[in-house]
Amino acid sequence: MLRNLSILLLLSLWACGDPAPQAPLYGTIWGGEGSRLVLRSVPGDKEIHDTLLIDHQGNFLWQPDTLVPGFYTLEKQSGKQLTLLFIDEQPIRLDAQYPTFPENCQTTGSPFCRELKIIDDLSTNWQQALLTTSRTLRDSAWEATTSNIYSLQLQLDSVTAHFRQQALEAADHPLVRLYALLQQSGQRPLFHPWEQRQHYFAVDSQLSHYRYINEVALFHQNTRELLQREQKAQRLEAGQNLPEFLLDIDQGDSLLTSSLQGQATLLLFFDRQDPRSVPPYKESHEMLQAFRWSPLQIHLFHTDSLPYNGLSDLRPLAHIHYHQLQTQRRRQLLQEGLLLQQPANLLLTEDGRIAARNLWGTELQQGLEQLLQK
Repeated sequence: MLRNLSILLLLSLWACGDPAPQAPLYGTIWGGEGSRLVLRSVPGDKEIHDTLLIDHQGNFLWQPDTLVPGFYTLEKQSGKQLTLLFIDEQPIRLDAQYPTFPENCQTTGSPFCRELKIIDDLSTNWQQALLTTSRTLRDSAWEATTSNIYSLQLQLDSVTAHFRQQALEAADHPLVRLYALLQQSGQRPLFHPWEQRQHYFAVDSQLSHYRYINEVALFHQNTRELLQREQKAQRLEAGQNLPEFLLDIDQGDSLLTSSLQGQATLLLFFDRQDPRSVPPYKESHEMLQAFRWSPLQIHLFHTDSLPYNGLSDLRPLAHIHYHQLQTQRRRQLLQEGLLLQQPANLLLTEDGRIAARNLWGTELQQGLEQLLQK
């Protein structure tokens, strides 16, 4: 009888002291009695947002009807969060102090928790560095001139490149590197999908066994689209014939690239609302004045929403054909590999072959001179 009572007492103590371990997520948050934690899915196809109550003993548990594998964030009301990755049936147990959460949080059953925390910290520091850089450069004497905006953009790009390298050094496992590739600050990605596409390809090739995870499946789909764009862009390398493109321009007018044959041609594409496009835009205008009387046809396409005189300090040149590329066609040309980055240009021979692409400054001038000599 005494033995049976002892067993019942032990079972009772265990039940009161720790939530059911069969729950996917449970644990103890010391000092958080009566507080709440919020569990969110990382943005993707799934949308999960659950509030977890910490009981009077500091225990909590999360026991959904169905566990969707993937990345989740567990955060308290102050916004401090811990990233968790559910990839199998093994439950995750946490042991932490509420005032310092998620710092010094002990986890069992959670793969890559420490590595994901490093990426989260890097992402936070990167976003803070971007904000600090913007505030430093945009003091009371700062003016929003084209050159100042361009300089600010270069500074922000440099900050991003620094933290991008740190993220690559910290992320060994492909799942952790995937999480690093997903980091963003507003509309600015830590890893630009096109410019850093080789990282995307490398990570995707190592994740074939994890495509049951929503984020991995979506990443795979996006990477396949990147690969298709790269394959289409390879058709635009020097020596290739320019594929037939229909350029919808101006007031419902259109221009077929095949109609450009018979004369050496320069095609230019600029988004004047992108600070990085403005310097080469102005530089190209200045340089192209020297080709005023040459047998060269020049078509310049604006891919932005500004009027023709959107840059008031720049006078249009009479020998350049200016066009406004329609919004829908801009998206199509992106898919077809022509406008993967801007500014962009193509130098075409008389028979429609690509002589060179994306030359700027002195290289563009020399390329045009060689093209006209042939």
